[in-house]
Amino acid sequence: GGNKHANDEALMVRADSYLGAEPVSATQTRLFFHDPIRSAEGFGRITITLTHANAANGGGFKNVVRAVGAAINRDNPGNSGFVVFADEEADNADITGAATKTGGVEYEE
Repeated sequence: GGNKHANDEALMVRADSYLGAEPVSATQTRLFFHDPIRSAEGFGRITITLTHANAANGGGFKNVVRAVGAAINRDNPGNSGFVVFADEEADNADITGAATKTGGVEYEE
């Protein structure tokens, strides 16, 4: 038992495995995906906790859900069927300058 995948840094799941989301706080949202093979919880799902800006700063639960929905439903023949979600690392021993976020929302509605 136990969550042997708790420290994974990457994940690939089918878009149709998205089950939904729940707000955790003003700056965290949980995303749920169906995956009976890698499920650490035993419920046939994977839980991803996403840390984001609050609503006043362009983040918040509603904006996260809109972004996920827009990305999953986007029809882009040039993407070979893949939708990529990426985050930015915080500054650490290997990366500097990453904590300074630039740009804005990068999804289409």
